[in-house]
Amino acid sequence: KILQLKKDENFYAEFNKDLSYILNKFPNNTKILSTAARLYSNSYDFKDQKRFDRAIDLIEKSIKISKKNASSNLNLHYRILSGIYSNWGNKS
Repeated sequence: KILQLKKDENFYAEFNKDLSYILNKFPNNTKILSTAARLYSNSYDFKDQKRFDRAIDLIEKSIKISKKNASSNLNLHYRILSGIYSNWGNKS
C-alpha cells in the first residue's frame, strides 16, 4: 500500500482525509501522532512538500507532548524525526 500511497493521488487524498479525522479525534495521543508522522514520511512522492511538512509537524507535536509528560517514548520520537530528515534530506 505504500507504493499506492506514493503514486495514486486519489488514494493519498482518501488516506489524508481518514488520517486527519483520526488526528482530530485524538490530537494529543503521541502513539497516533508518531505513527501518522511515519506514514506521511513514507508517502513522499518526490514532489509534494506538504507530506514532508505534515510529517515534521506531527512528530514535533509528539515530541512536545512527550517532553511535557516526561514520556519514555521521547527517544523514539527523536529517532523518527531524525529518520524523516535523513530519508528526505534536511529541507528546512
